[in-house]
Amino acid sequence: MFNRNLADAAPQIFTARLHAPRSPAASIVEFLRSGLRRFAAWRNRRRERKELYEFLASDHRAAADIGYPDRLP
Repeated sequence: MFNRNLADAAPQIFTARLHAPRSPAASIVEFLRSGLRRFAAWRNRRRERKELYEFLASDHRAAADIGYPDRLP
């Protein structure tokens, strides 16, 4: 009746690929790298915020435009 293989005609939605287990050393290295990336991003945001505060302290008109207080508590 049918002249084709139903297994070949069915869409491959789920595959049976197994990921290779990572070594503990690779997990530790990835953990350290992600920590360093987060630290670098925090440091960059801190530096940019400091530069903004210094700019606003030097230009009172720009500070007043965005509602920056004249004096910090």
